[in-house]
Amino acid sequence: MLKEPTSVETEQVTRVLTAEGRYSYINAVKLYRKYSGKGLKESKTAVDVIVAELQRLEPEKFAYLSRQGKGCIPVSVIIFAIASLLVLLLATDLVSVVTSVF
Repeated sequence: MLKEPTSVETEQVTRVLTAEGRYSYINAVKLYRKYSGKGLKESKTAVDVIVAELQRLEPEKFAYLSRQGKGCIPVSVIIFAIASLLVLLLATDLVSVVTSVF
């Protein structure tokens, strides 16, 4: 059964968001889903609205909720660079061993 969360339930979602924990956003979406009975996308959109309002009211305090700049691309690039260097080092060492034998 779909329903809009009450103001008390929305306040609880806001409290989860203001906990400043690493998983506060994910936990807030889960809690909103539980209260509203809505799907993931709708719940995420509703929590995004709450986050936007919190950031509008107190941008410094809730800057950690911004998901911009987070992700795995920088880590992936570093891992790829290290792996490439290792392959290059192993390949050059292997070439020197083979040429020294012949």
